[in-house]
Amino acid sequence: MPGPAIAGIIGSVASGVLKSNAAGKAAGAQTKTANAQIEESRRQFDLVQSLLKPYVSAGTGALQGQLDLMGIGGGGGTAPSIQTIAGTPGTPGTRNFGNDRGMPGRVTTTGGTLGTPERYTVNGQTFNSMAEAQAYADANKTGGVSATDAQRNAIAGLANGEQFKALTQQGEYGLMANAAATGGLRGGDTQGALAQYRPQMLQSLIDRQLSNLGGIAANGQNAAGMTGQAAQNAGQQVNTSLGNIGQAQAGAALASGRAWNNAGAGILETLGGLAQPTTDGGGLFQKWAF
Repeated sequence: MPGPAIAGIIGSVASGVLKSNAAGKAAGAQTKTANAQIEESRRQFDLVQSLLKPYVSAGTGALQGQLDLMGIGGGGGTAPSIQTIAGTPGTPGTRNFGNDRGMPGRVTTTGGTLGTPERYTVNGQTFNSMAEAQAYADANKTGGVSATDAQRNAIAGLANGEQFKALTQQGEYGLMANAAATGGLRGGDTQGALAQYRPQMLQSLIDRQLSNLGGIAANGQNAAGMTGQAAQNAGQQVNTSLGNIGQAQAGAALASGRAWNNAGAGILETLGGLAQPTTDGGGLFQKWAF
């Protein structure tokens, strides 16, 4: 085979290798960049989440405090444990091939047993699915606080708190000082005002506490919304980067295929040229092929 022909074939193969490798390196670089973008998106989300977490936690606690004061809170407790009853696998039957009632080739199966599925128990109750077992467990928690007890505890906490004590002491002292100055310290009006003062102060403190908790809960809701938006943004960025990785890899595969296709076409063209007749009769391939 003449030297130019060999050089042409080698050149076509070398060109295919170089182009295929270049496509692979380009895809690798794009994939590396996209993975770095994914990591940065996740890092930014983790940062935002950590910054907003105290506000979300405070808002959650404030909302529970509101519910308790209004008598619709409570809850908590511990759900009973869920026990798993392992299933048993079935055993295959014996397949018989042959005639059955005059029907050639009929297949019959004898023997074998059906398996039993996995089941779950909670407090002696058996359920066929984990979802049913979990729902029963959540509905039968122990050690929680009822809504009535939670309201009673919340109000008692305010009534026995230092803020209420300080406010009532100052208010009652003011009422008695005013009554003493006017000579009505032991009068009925003064005694009635003192009797009504503490309940009124407690109600005012409850209303103020509900308002304060409402503000904290609103801040927590906003923080939760911002966290959710950050998660959405991070998800979109990750999806975009994953799409870029897919495009890069698909592009590399197509480019590699085109490179080898062009290399093959070059080899075929070279071999075709060898098969063409020359002035001396016969093609170069016929003269040089073994």
